[in-house]
Amino acid sequence: AIGNFFLAIAAFPYYLQYAKGNLRFHLYGNIVFVTLLIPSLIIVVNNFGGVGAGYVWIGVNAFYLFMWVPFINNYFVKGLNKQWYIYDILKICIPAIITSCLLSSFLPATNNRIYIFFQLCFVGFLILLVSLIMSGDVNKMKYKLKYKFFHERS
Repeated sequence: AIGNFFLAIAAFPYYLQYAKGNLRFHLYGNIVFVTLLIPSLIIVVNNFGGVGAGYVWIGVNAFYLFMWVPFINNYFVKGLNKQWYIYDILKICIPAIITSCLLSSFLPATNNRIYIFFQLCFVGFLILLVSLIMSGDVNKMKYKLKYKFFHERS
């Protein structure tokens, strides 16, 4: 799950490259990714099995996110990287992670699949709600509504 989280976040610079009309680096980045992933999986799976494959998946995706993505962001938009990590990633993900950890400690464990399904829906909805509240677009919308409300009353 952590590796997939890193992979999902690392996909956004692709959209930047696509918007700029230059996908050359996307091809290079994927070649590096596959070149690291496949040999690492072959070596680690033979010695550590599926758990080792999971750690390789986390490691390669972390490398891609924290090494390749900054290169792409800085290549296309100077100074974007720090702002992107802090305001677009951490500001949304940290409250969502805290919410999921708190909810997982309070919800009872069960083997009932229907109950688990509804727990997942409930937790997913709350995490989505927290993420939306923390997003910049929702904050801009709240500011506009507050501005409009107070200036129309005056």
